Amino acid sequence: MTAPVAYPPEGLSAPDEPPHAPPPPTRPPIPFWNRIRLLLLFVLAWLILVWAAMADNPLLPFVDSVRIQLRDSQWLIWLFGL
Repeated sequence: MTAPVAYPPEGLSAPDEPPHAPPPPTRPPIPFWNRIRLLLLFVLAWLILVWAAMADNPLLPFVDSVRIQLRDSQWLIWLFGL
């Protein structure tokens, strides 16, 4: 007995497929601006939150405001990381 042959045998194309089908189309690469614009938006939103915290308390320095926002606005940092 012989082993069963897989259909279609290697090297042959299926009956309904043209012999030399072109490769499927691929997407063009995404421009740099499209990749970075959301990151810039998240950074801008975070800086606005830092600025708002400094505006609420005139004695709050920039460094302390950054530390507070890093702790309180972690959701925005996670979105930036994604």
